[in-house]
Amino acid sequence: MIKGFWGVLFLSLLCISCSDQVAGGTEAESTIALEVISPSGTLASYARARFLPSSYLSNGEPSSEWVKADHEGKIEYKTLDTGAFTIEVRYLEESESFGAIKTMSVVPGKKVFIDSLSLKQLATIEGSITPGQGPSVIRIAGLERFIVPDSAGYFVVDSLPLGDFELVIESRSNRGDLKVEAETGEVLLDLELGDAKGFAVEDFESFSGVSQTGLILGDGWWYTLDKSQENIKPLWDETLIRSYSGRVGCVSGGCARTSDHLGFLIGLWDTDYNLSSLDTLYFAAKGNGSLNIALAYGEYGENESGLKTTVPLEENWKGYAVAVSDMIPYGSAKEDTILVSRIHFSVSGGGEVFLDDISLGKIDSTFLENAKVEWEKPEASVFPGEDWGEHDALLSQIVGYGALTKGGSAGTICLVTTEDDLVLNEEGNYIVAEGSLRECAMKEGPVWIQFQKDGIYRLLAPLRIRSYKTVDGRGRDVRIAGMGILADSVSNLVFENLRFTSPAITEEDSSSRRALSIHNKSTNVWVDHCTFEDYPLVLLDIKRGSDSVTISWSRFENSTHAILLGLSPVTFFDSLEHLTAHHNYFTGLKGVGILNHGNNGHYYNNFFMSNGTVGVACTDRARCLLENNIFNVPTPIYNIRVDSFGSIVSGTEGYIHMIDNWLAEGGETMQSANKVPLPSYDYTVEEMDPALALRVQRDTGPR
Repeated sequence: MIKGFWGVLFLSLLCISCSDQVAGGTEAESTIALEVISPSGTLASYARARFLPSSYLSNGEPSSEWVKADHEGKIEYKTLDTGAFTIEVRYLEESESFGAIKTMSVVPGKKVFIDSLSLKQLATIEGSITPGQGPSVIRIAGLERFIVPDSAGYFVVDSLPLGDFELVIESRSNRGDLKVEAETGEVLLDLELGDAKGFAVEDFESFSGVSQTGLILGDGWWYTLDKSQENIKPLWDETLIRSYSGRVGCVSGGCARTSDHLGFLIGLWDTDYNLSSLDTLYFAAKGNGSLNIALAYGEYGENESGLKTTVPLEENWKGYAVAVSDMIPYGSAKEDTILVSRIHFSVSGGGEVFLDDISLGKIDSTFLENAKVEWEKPEASVFPGEDWGEHDALLSQIVGYGALTKGGSAGTICLVTTEDDLVLNEEGNYIVAEGSLRECAMKEGPVWIQFQKDGIYRLLAPLRIRSYKTVDGRGRDVRIAGMGILADSVSNLVFENLRFTSPAITEEDSSSRRALSIHNKSTNVWVDHCTFEDYPLVLLDIKRGSDSVTISWSRFENSTHAILLGLSPVTFFDSLEHLTAHHNYFTGLKGVGILNHGNNGHYYNNFFMSNGTVGVACTDRARCLLENNIFNVPTPIYNIRVDSFGSIVSGTEGYIHMIDNWLAEGGETMQSANKVPLPSYDYTVEEMDPALALRVQRDTGPR
């Protein structure tokens, strides 16, 4: 019985030029000699032939070389291998191809003669696989033929010499395999591979980031980590999920590349699955070095536990069938059950590795817990017009220390009609442009600032905004560029649906290196659905006694630090400062997500993704409450400042209380709860899971 792809042990490649004796002199070469006759009856000068063991099954990579006949159509082939061989001969006569096939046995040390082999017209074998049988591959025993049917299951094996062939049809989704005897010119319709033997975890056909289990469960993601450290756990970063089918010849469709790690979540991050029926892990791989495979459950990090094994990799694609019974328990793995939350591959002693068609044997969708998650679609913002009810409805969404913020409520509407900021007058002096953002921001009293059109509103100098202002960019693509906005000794400000980008300065400039600054006892400020990016030093700072600030549903990207709260050393009494930050996304930072000095911070449901040093720094007697945040950073939090030499600065300890945070890359949970007051306002903390992480990543920033 021909073994299926997953259990095939490929025979070694043939030796074309070998010595007459094997080491020790116990085994001599065998020779196959033949004469090739063309269709016209003449000797087929310079015909080509290749010799493969009759049981050989191609894996898609060339495994033999063509041997050329001499001018009399004669071919001799020497080999140390014995047993049944398949000989395929090809010849071109008057721009038309012909061929022949012959099976024969070889015995040690003998010369086997084939008097003549006549060439004939080439033909095809075609057929179809029953829909729903999974992505398949068709191979012909003894020939270099590897055919993948199309999406409807139809296939054609062309350019075959006349004869009988053994087709081995195998499912890449581990559904089964089938051996069929077929004659050239035959049509094989609706072939059945049998019942499914397992469940496909990932076949790399869609490259959406969601695995095949994820299509059923509503979750189930895969990620890579390269030695370059460029691809650090991109759980939902689609830019790192690519198909390599064109370049590397994947087993079927696409495949995945890694040089270090590649992992799969079966479903939800914090959900284990009792897969007691699981007997085998199937996959295809090629590369060099060794591949470490682990079935893991439980929390990510030091407590990871499950089953593991290691297999050697080969240069060409090979199918692997790893028996779960042969995998080694590690950590706190249980003997009576097989708990799996993720499958993890890691590379050792090698370079680039490719993986394809990962399946779980004897598992189907009914074994998996129903954990379907219905994602909420983000609501697009709408231009509010002159409806003051829209303003009041906006203010009702504020949660946290900034909840008393009034913004421009009960004031006047100021419509920004131009992207200009400062313009030159006839005397050559800069004046405030009529209809500009600066003109609206400098008005006395409550003002609801709206924007007539999309645009880049470039500030030529820092904009000093006055109290009781709502800067409302809803329904528009509003980009604040240039020198940034300064709130200095003011109160009651709302910044809604804005993008702060494209600074006019560099890190070395001293003029302004912040997108938004809240200074000198400014109070009651709400920043919501904004994006801050590319300002070199700090994206948003709150200091010098400023208090009662809420930051929500905003993005902070590409800077040194995202949010600064308080000063160090303390030059103003900042201990009464209070900041609430919830549902914010931090990524691409060189330094710290939120940097605290001597203040009160409440942070919940934020997502810190691959920042340079730390998620939250809580130092200088600051008091920080962190609830249900997602930290995908090496150091989630620290509470003591160090100098440039790495020494601890005395008297800089902060106080931290952490509740149910997700430390995706490990790290320490810190507690000094008796020093950290609980907030007196009402708020709702969401359960942290992949669904929340995806939603925060997707829904933050302007709507």
